[in-house]
Amino acid sequence: MITDRWLTPPGPRLTLNRGQQIVAAVLVLLLISLVAIGFQSSADQNAYSQHSARSEAASTNTFFTVRDSLTYIDRAQQYLLGAVPRRDVQLARAMLAQRLRVIAANGVTAADSTGPDYRTALTALDAVIAQAPPGLLPANQRTRWADAILPRSEALSERAHELAADNQAEQHRLNRLAERNLLRGRVVQLAMLISALILAGILLWWVAANVVRQYRTARRAFDEERQALRQTESRLDRISALERGQAQILERIATAGPVSSVLRQIVQLAAEVSGAPAVRMSIGRRTVIYPPGADVSGTPAWTGVVTDNADGAGTLAVSGDAESLDELAVTALVRCRDLVTLSLERDASARRLSYQASHDALTGLANRSLLLTRLSKSLVLSRRRGTPLALLFCDLDRFKMVNDSIGHAGGDQLLIEAARRLSGTVRESDTVARLGGDEFVVLCPELPDRSHAIALAERIRAALSAPYTIDGKEAFVDACIGITFADESTVSGHELMREADVAMYRAKLTDGDHINVFDSLLEAEVAQRLDLDAALRHAVERDELRVSAQPIVMLNTGVITGFEMLLQWHRPGQPVLYPGSFIPLAEDNGLIVEIGRWVLYETVQTLARWRADGLALDLTMSVNVSPRQVREAGFADEVLDLLDAAGLPPEALIIELTEHALVDLRVAHPTLARLREAGVSVSLDDFGTGYSSLTQLRTLPVDQIKLDRSFAAALDQGDAKQRAVVQSVVALASALSLDLVVEGIETLAERDTLLDLGADKGQGFLYHQPVLWDAARATLESGGVCAVPADGGYTGLASSDAPSPSASTNLRSHRPSPSVST
Repeated sequence: MITDRWLTPPGPRLTLNRGQQIVAAVLVLLLISLVAIGFQSSADQNAYSQHSARSEAASTNTFFTVRDSLTYIDRAQQYLLGAVPRRDVQLARAMLAQRLRVIAANGVTAADSTGPDYRTALTALDAVIAQAPPGLLPANQRTRWADAILPRSEALSERAHELAADNQAEQHRLNRLAERNLLRGRVVQLAMLISALILAGILLWWVAANVVRQYRTARRAFDEERQALRQTESRLDRISALERGQAQILERIATAGPVSSVLRQIVQLAAEVSGAPAVRMSIGRRTVIYPPGADVSGTPAWTGVVTDNADGAGTLAVSGDAESLDELAVTALVRCRDLVTLSLERDASARRLSYQASHDALTGLANRSLLLTRLSKSLVLSRRRGTPLALLFCDLDRFKMVNDSIGHAGGDQLLIEAARRLSGTVRESDTVARLGGDEFVVLCPELPDRSHAIALAERIRAALSAPYTIDGKEAFVDACIGITFADESTVSGHELMREADVAMYRAKLTDGDHINVFDSLLEAEVAQRLDLDAALRHAVERDELRVSAQPIVMLNTGVITGFEMLLQWHRPGQPVLYPGSFIPLAEDNGLIVEIGRWVLYETVQTLARWRADGLALDLTMSVNVSPRQVREAGFADEVLDLLDAAGLPPEALIIELTEHALVDLRVAHPTLARLREAGVSVSLDDFGTGYSSLTQLRTLPVDQIKLDRSFAAALDQGDAKQRAVVQSVVALASALSLDLVVEGIETLAERDTLLDLGADKGQGFLYHQPVLWDAARATLESGGVCAVPADGGYTGLASSDAPSPSASTNLRSHRPSPSVST
């Protein structure tokens, strides 16, 4: 819209002719000269003021110089009269000397302002005063010194008065000269001001005569300018419409507006701003036409290509006459084409971010957030339709050990493969999620019945337990699965997740059964285990752990060749706990490293004390070590430093590891090799219960194998196959030059059969049960032999700490297995 301001005719343009320009130039020069003279007058005035100030300062300096000179003369005369001591004269001279060093505003010292006559007179008086007697001048010397001092003081007084008179005359002359210069400048300035005013009046009259003529010319130009203005306003309206529409579209893109709605808005803007009869946008499966239903079958007047994006390439086509599209219309269409690209890229980016926010980055499975969202929706549908809903919590058993063995990159590959197997096992309607680490959750909505969930868990466990091939190597893990079902009492998805987690935790603790269905009793059991976990974290610092020792003997004589260290937990007011009750827990929470380090220290220190007392000089101590402990950096150095500090040879210590641990601890073999090179032996505990092949046994870094107690038990039952197995193991140990120890010997029949098969070393309740340090020491002090009575009943050496074993040779102990240790 054109406002009244734009309708007002413009005033005449002021244009000067050549004569006016000359007069104006002269006037400007006069004004510049006037200003320059004004500045010069101000500068002269400032210079005069500064000169006056300097002159006044110099005059003041001269005045004080004269005053201090007269004071000096006065003190000298009083000294001649005996009124003051010579010290006062010298003080007056010091004040004069200080004054002579003062620098005035003109940069000249008071001394330099005096003449040579003054300085000569001052020097002469100073010389006489310097020779005068100190203190008050005696009366009998005053006449003699007056003849010397008075002429010189009078000469200095005359020079001082002359100095004052000369300074006043010079000051008066300079002031008169400066005043004349200032007056001359004022006169010139006034003359130039009058000339400038006259020229200005002439120029003003001359210019006024041209105004009317120029005004008429300006009026004619007004109509032309108004027409151009209307065209400009129309262009500005189109630009404003484009900018507003573009801003609105950008806002909708930034706020993630629906992409279909944004594209319609862009096409509408392109049609309105360009003035085209119809605009069509085609990209992928999307087609938008504005106005809706318009005919766009003809050849387009303009076509813009939309760059490739997630939906593919496309075009923005404009119908109509190409000549009707001006530069602004083309600019608007190019911007609309770029807005289409930006909108599609923003939509694709939003979809990617949404996917990343709801899916696991490594496996592509749903994450916890998406799982809980779907779980909440599924719970609502389950209550509404009355269909069962199950949640399966899966954990890969032994994954950390495999991950440490093959590296984190290999562990990631294993997790990706496990996710692929899980996704291929479940239904399409199920949701598989990864919570982190090696934990997976499967949401099974709308099940036919609960048995389907249990069957699915069996299939999942079978799929996850199959061997994995990572970088050409086989890896084995197992799966523990906890199952929970939603019912009327289920409050939320978080509660269901907790129940499934509890069931999975219980499945990990159950030997042989890795699938567990949640029930209310599980919570109390898990809570009890958590309490046990909390108490175990303080067991070492509270001195609640005890190391017991079970003798390893020669089967035929009972002579002790060494001890195996076993662990007990003595909690105040609680029954004694054996390793099977808390060592797996320590393995899970990582305390096994600290506990194992403590057992090693106690064992080495005890053996060192026994040897210092002349006991156990040829005996060995066998200590069970956790795989996690062996994987600790510096484990070998720690063991060897401990032996060295206690003064024990490395041959006195045997490190025991289970068959499972040695097969999986390929990365720890250099550590075991370092210990063996130093002299520490490595024993393969519970041999026969694992899955190592004969080839692996040949290559494993071991010096001793300990046959599991289950083989000795079978011998008591007369099992011919078991007898053949044991005989093969004895022959295998002999062929591989490995020391063989049989565990769990409890009857004479077992002992005799083992001797017949060629075994010569073992341990078990038949000879001695595990006892604390003092009882083990008593056994050594009494001869170091574990006697076996003829009836096969256990006697051992007397120990008040040792509970009585079974009285019958055929009745086996039901105590926790002593072979379960650290």
